[in-house]
Amino acid sequence: MGKSSFILAFGAVARVMAAPVAEPVAVTDLVKRAQSVNYNQNYIAGGANVQYSPNQNAGSFSVNWNTNGDFVVGLGYQT
Repeated sequence: MGKSSFILAFGAVARVMAAPVAEPVAVTDLVKRAQSVNYNQNYIAGGANVQYSPNQNAGSFSVNWNTNGDFVVGLGYQT
């Protein structure tokens, strides 16, 4: 192996070893997500025509809108 080939190979290995590694997911985070939905987001700007029907026990919701107004709705997990 020539000197230039060694430098190229070493550079490639160094880049791979320097790549960031994702943090593992903590078991407690998985347990939290297995619990019931505990957050209901329901922001509807005044005058917006939005019908929002959350079903927190089932973890689902429906939304119908006919508006150009702002709204943010949904279910999730409070941290």
